[in-house]
Amino acid sequence: MKTSEIIKFYLKTYGYDGLYSDNECACKLDDLVPCGELQLDCRAGYLTPCDGTCAPGDCDFHISATKEGEFKTSEEWQRLCRIEILDPDGWDRKKYQFSWYEEKITRQDFERRLVSSTVHFNVDYINNIWIDK
Repeated sequence: MKTSEIIKFYLKTYGYDGLYSDNECACKLDDLVPCGELQLDCRAGYLTPCDGTCAPGDCDFHISATKEGEFKTSEEWQRLCRIEILDPDGWDRKKYQFSWYEEKITRQDFERRLVSSTVHFNVDYINNIWIDK
C-alpha cells in the first residue's frame, strides 16, 4: 500500500475532507497531494468555503482544523489557539462567566472577539494561529 493510499484511508475513516498546511497549501480528498509532494506540516482537516482572504481566482475552498459552523465555548477555542488573551475586551464584561465558559460560538465569532482584545502571540505563528487538534 502506498503512503497516499494510507493517508486517504485514514482521512475517509475519520471523516476528514483533505489536508492543509501552515504555508496555505490545501488539497481535497478527491485530489490528494496534487503537487506530488507531501509537506512535513500537512494535517487532516475539514472543507470550508473560501473566506475571501485569497486573491481573486486563487482558490474556491479552504481546509481547516474545524468544521464550518462548529460551536465551542471560548475556553475551548482558546485551547486550540496559539494566542494568549491578556485583556478579553471582545467578550461581555458584565456576563464574562457565561460569555467565556458557557456560550457556544463559532470559530469566526471567536476570531472577531479576538480582534477587539489585547493579545500576545509569537510572530512565528502570524499566518497560522490555530493548533491542529
